[in-house]
Amino acid sequence: MDLDRGRWGNPLITSGYRISRILFLISIIGLFFFPAVSGVIPPNTNITSDTSPGVKIVDVSAIMDVSQIGEVPIGQIPDERITVITSVVNTGISVLSGLRIKTFLVREGREDTISAQLGSDFRNVDLNPGELKAIKNNYMVPKSLKPSNYKIMIRIDTDGKEESNSFVQYISDHIVKIGAYAGSGGSVPVYSPNSIETPGSYLLMRDIQGGDRNTIIKITSSDVTIDGGGHTIQGLPTGFTSAIYADGGNIIKNVNIKNCVFDGVDFGVWMYRVEGGSIVNCTFKNCKNVAIRLDQSRSTTISDNTVVDNVMGIGAFQSVGNTISNNYLKNQFNAAANDDQRNFWSSEPQPGTNIAGGSVKGGNVWLDLNGSGYSMLTPDLNHDGIIDTPYTINGNNIDYYPIAISQTVTTQPSPMESPESPQVQDEQVTNASENITITDQESEIRQQNKTPVGEQNPTPSQSPVPDIRTSDKNGTGFADLVLSNLNAIESICSKAGLPITYTIENTGDLEARYFSVHYYLSDDQVITGSDQELGYHIIENLKPHEKQELHDTLNIPVGTPMKMYSIGAIADPSNDIYEKNKINNTVLLNHRVQIKDC
Repeated sequence: MDLDRGRWGNPLITSGYRISRILFLISIIGLFFFPAVSGVIPPNTNITSDTSPGVKIVDVSAIMDVSQIGEVPIGQIPDERITVITSVVNTGISVLSGLRIKTFLVREGREDTISAQLGSDFRNVDLNPGELKAIKNNYMVPKSLKPSNYKIMIRIDTDGKEESNSFVQYISDHIVKIGAYAGSGGSVPVYSPNSIETPGSYLLMRDIQGGDRNTIIKITSSDVTIDGGGHTIQGLPTGFTSAIYADGGNIIKNVNIKNCVFDGVDFGVWMYRVEGGSIVNCTFKNCKNVAIRLDQSRSTTISDNTVVDNVMGIGAFQSVGNTISNNYLKNQFNAAANDDQRNFWSSEPQPGTNIAGGSVKGGNVWLDLNGSGYSMLTPDLNHDGIIDTPYTINGNNIDYYPIAISQTVTTQPSPMESPESPQVQDEQVTNASENITITDQESEIRQQNKTPVGEQNPTPSQSPVPDIRTSDKNGTGFADLVLSNLNAIESICSKAGLPITYTIENTGDLEARYFSVHYYLSDDQVITGSDQELGYHIIENLKPHEKQELHDTLNIPVGTPMKMYSIGAIADPSNDIYEKNKINNTVLLNHRVQIKDC
């Protein structure tokens, strides 16, 4: 055999020819084992073909991106977008031109199969020798893609051809969750400023910029929960800019707000005539007026919130029976409330991690803007994490168990000189602990022709002595509601209303403000709050020893069985009015009423 002439002496079969045959066989094998462009990819996640030049994929990162989506109507799920950043480097000594980049999604656990290509090819990428380039693309996610966890696969064709045998391929370990923006647990997704007019759970899907809107999210329905998911609601302060405004009108109930961040608005959360609900685990910062404002609201729980660097932290105006505990307050003015409306600013101490990281929960943390103040300077002599002296806002608003931050100072600090305070118009509210007097607005608080809160300076006043009113055996210092003389006809048609009259009297020495009388239908003669409720009547003010005769018409619920029932009423079943005697709050009609089908 002539080695110079190749195998079998054939001059066409040279060593170069043998190399070509080997490469041809490799390419044929590759069609079976590496058919990535046809929808199946090999197990190895980082492959370079034999003939590809010196290009290497260094890293691939991806994030679901809704920043480019405009305003979205409430409940609508927008098209999902994904931003992919691919870092590539030229490891060779020549310029690489005309690189073609393809981006695919592969399902986690099924990395051997391409689920979808994102967008079209990214073409004509050039790399100088040694150059590292980060290439960023934003893609629309195909609607047909099944919600799941996915990974990004990048393929770079190095010869610029549509179907190339010279390529680099890479699968990122980074997980992207497709379908996440549809909401979780059946929640309605919220992407933009909106009005919430129906009950349900709502979930913020991104940060919301409200601009100069007076109200960014408005709630006008009962039984609403907003979960911020850690997202931020921002706006431009105009004097009345509210991030979330719950407008009760004739009262709404059970409004809950959690896991939100509020930044740079006038009011973070403003609740007007809301009964029940909560504001929990939120952050309020840089609010130009009041971070959390309650107007004519009651039975709301405000807890586990961080309220810092605002003009005022919490304001409770004409609001009673609200529980405010385990909040971190560090503001120009931390709290204000009407001195004739009692709220609960602490709970009984119990083990548990408090808002400051201590081991006992009780009241709130009270600090000034410098991070000093009551919770830092007031003694905790027994080192139980609770300051020994209550924090007094006014006589009816006292934190009995303020949280201690430090016990290094053993004397009561001198009152600090008050900076300028916001002024809320109309009824006077005292904030004894801050040595200021501020005022509340009238019930039509949202009218635009009113002077915005914060335009005037307060009148300094001396802190009043705390007035903790206690009751003697005659009931002095309490309101006492008495229901009597309930009258109604003996039978009605189920579709007709039942007219009733009754008398309510306050036999105590304090006025009873903003409470309700609830009506019930019962199978027996014991009226309780668990009976079928037929409605309620709101009473805004009942002065000491004042008596009123009230008239109402009760509607019988559809589907109520036709038979005899007891009818009764309970004054203040939610215990918002402080009374020594609650037994006389209930009245029973002295005869049963026949409900007939006619």
